[in-house]
Amino acid sequence: MNAVENNALINIKGESKLNPEERKINDKLKKAGVQIADDYQKRYDACVTDQCRQQVEKDYRKASEEANKIILNLYMTGQLTEEESKILLTSYATKMMQGAGESQRARGSRIININANEWIPATRMSNEYFNQIIMTNLVKQMKRSGKSDEQIATRVFQYGLVANYLGSYSVMQQQVDALMNRGVGIDAVIQAAALRAGRKLTNQEIRLIRERYNAKWNAGKNTPIKMLQRPIKGLKNESNAGK
Repeated sequence: MNAVENNALINIKGESKLNPEERKINDKLKKAGVQIADDYQKRYDACVTDQCRQQVEKDYRKASEEANKIILNLYMTGQLTEEESKILLTSYATKMMQGAGESQRARGSRIININANEWIPATRMSNEYFNQIIMTNLVKQMKRSGKSDEQIATRVFQYGLVANYLGSYSVMQQQVDALMNRGVGIDAVIQAAALRAGRKLTNQEIRLIRERYNAKWNAGKNTPIKMLQRPIKGLKNESNAGK
């Protein structure tokens, strides 16, 4: 499942279930530009041709992808606090899932159906933007508890995701970025990556990790969003490591 499919907009019934703390988060999302799924459902219902319906769905998915970027940027810039991010990915997400589910209609509600699926736990777990937040929170928590860079890096690379490290460039990227953005040393990251892979990293893999660290300081060209979107190319899949 790719990034375009792993995202979610706000829905009206979900909004109605929010408590004051969750509504504060919701207001931040809306103010930053996260859109409402129900608006796209209305557009979809008004269509009289398949071409129109396909375009609305395409527009919806584009808006959902943009919502992911907005949420991650709010978090990385401190506008969404660590505690708020945890609420967003738990109770808030659950209420959005419930709201979308209640809005589904027997006669068909294509956009709301997509929205409901996007908020289910399995889909949230495969959302690369949400996982960047989860792993960064993990690093923050371990740093506060006094864990060493080696312990932190090892734990992040052990973090259970839908895709395994070195079996997914995207997951590798998220793990390195979460550690890098919170100041974990590069040597600890390389050591933990090798431990997780169960083998010595190749010179190319080490070079790519170092390049990603160095790129962070490249005159502000690499914002958190740009870093997440840029794939780490050239890494071997774990299954092909010995080939």
